[in-house]
Amino acid sequence: MAWLHHHFQRIFLTFLGINIFGLWLIGYVQLHRLSSFAVQQANDSSFVDLAAEQTAQSRIIQHLQDEVASLSAQVTATGKQPASVIKSGGTTTQAMVGLKEQSIYIGSGSSTKTDWTDLDATIFELNTTNYPGLEGASFEATLSVVGGEASARVRNKTTDQIITASEVSHNTSVSTQKLSGSFTLTGGSNVYVVQLRSSSNETAVLHSARLKLLYR
Repeated sequence: MAWLHHHFQRIFLTFLGINIFGLWLIGYVQLHRLSSFAVQQANDSSFVDLAAEQTAQSRIIQHLQDEVASLSAQVTATGKQPASVIKSGGTTTQAMVGLKEQSIYIGSGSSTKTDWTDLDATIFELNTTNYPGLEGASFEATLSVVGGEASARVRNKTTDQIITASEVSHNTSVSTQKLSGSFTLTGGSNVYVVQLRSSSNETAVLHSARLKLLYR
């Protein structure tokens, strides 16, 4: 009986060991499959993210290429235009293309007179020999008047010449910058002054005045 009991005990332990090994093997296989699935999912996610990033970068590059093409077309179109048009003082003039511009501040002042009046604070001297390649000039004035119309222009005191092309006008109380058409300055050294007038005896104000020189 003892021998039989011992024999059954060995069979039971062997069977138990086989079951334990089988359970361990099944668990190992399942764990390996889960790990492989997780790695595959991670790879798929990385691939999707990479593809999305590449698509976004491609769109950005395409957008930049479109912008460059548009700017190139604008530059080409601009280069074909003979001149730009500037509206100033109620007139339209052709701007001189390819020239340098330099502004000279003249001064400011005011007047209530209906006749043209020299503003002593705006007297200045200019020698054209100091500006080689000078092609012309324009007059810029910032004006305001409560009622009526304020007008300004440049006079050559040396030759007593009125530069009619420099005249600009304004008719509101809001200070506004006006630019005349281009005109030619007398050669050599000359003294100039800004003239101002009011059409209604209201105070015409010249807030600032500049002479813009155009030269090569």
